[in-house]
Amino acid sequence: FVYPHKMSADMTGRKTLAVALGVVAAVAAFGAFATATPVSTLYVAPQAVRAQTAMHVSVPPVVRNSHARTQVATASAGAVPESFTYQPVVQEVPKEQFSFNIMMASVASVAAFVGAALVTRLLPKKQEADIEIALLAASGHKSIVSKSEIMFQNGISLGLAALGRPGYINLGRDEDLPGDTARSVEHMRQQTFATLDAFYAGGGRHFDCARSYGKSEEFLRDWLARTGKEDVSVSSKWGYRYNADWRIDTQGEPHEIKEHTALHLSKQADESFALLPSIHVYQTHSATPDSGAFSEEVLAGLRVVKQSRGCLIGLSTTGADQAATIRLAIEHKDVFSSVQTTFNPLAQAAGPALMA
Repeated sequence: FVYPHKMSADMTGRKTLAVALGVVAAVAAFGAFATATPVSTLYVAPQAVRAQTAMHVSVPPVVRNSHARTQVATASAGAVPESFTYQPVVQEVPKEQFSFNIMMASVASVAAFVGAALVTRLLPKKQEADIEIALLAASGHKSIVSKSEIMFQNGISLGLAALGRPGYINLGRDEDLPGDTARSVEHMRQQTFATLDAFYAGGGRHFDCARSYGKSEEFLRDWLARTGKEDVSVSSKWGYRYNADWRIDTQGEPHEIKEHTALHLSKQADESFALLPSIHVYQTHSATPDSGAFSEEVLAGLRVVKQSRGCLIGLSTTGADQAATIRLAIEHKDVFSSVQTTFNPLAQAAGPALMA
């Protein structure tokens, strides 16, 4: 989850420090390497200097010959005699000094980049929680502050898309759930319980459902009742209607149908909160600029859900233009507090909008 209203207060500071340390590393590495590298041959043709007498000639720090520096200064100042010539300057650096400087450059680089990494990891995340607390207090909902802190403590979330319905993932699904019995409601409920147990035991504390994820909200409700876990946060989504009705083969019918209307929002919000009253973030599912998710009617409905249910409102994105959707969400940050988007080594189009 990325909270746009927190980026300037937290991520920008971390990014600035990380970049600063990266620059220090680069400068340290370049300086140490330059002083350790012998200059080979450097020529300035007289006609080139006459054509542009303001031409600057860079001399690496290794050049120690005072006559060479004087010639370069003369060329830079523009006072160039017709007979100007510039002799190649070569200075060898002792092997021991070369090795020492290279070693110091490497140490400086590693130290600075490790420092940058530590800065981004170790800056207190309490700042994020403080901002969220202020926003929630201003809106009159202090009861979900602890849930926000749970989300900030562990950035890993478990989505129940493949757990709450029998016909979702097709790769390896027949091996994991062989036969009709394995895909019965009760068997998949038990499979979901086992998965949630393992996720919680591994430190996971956030669970993500949706109305279109079959019985995901029901399964999660039953697991919470069975285990009594309270140190968790839950998000769910509205926008798609689950159309498969627990069928694997729908004879060509879509398994889910999108509808971003105020009426559909009201219906699905009632269904979600009836199953999971403790939903912390309620999201518009797979919003796009033209899906209706940003219509005045839907935005007004989301404000009602936010106030009446005491939850945060977010959205998930889909499609080729996720960045445009994120920018629209930021424009309506009085409504939206979070964005769930696709961002990985192969799909990074949303990056600039997330960091805007």
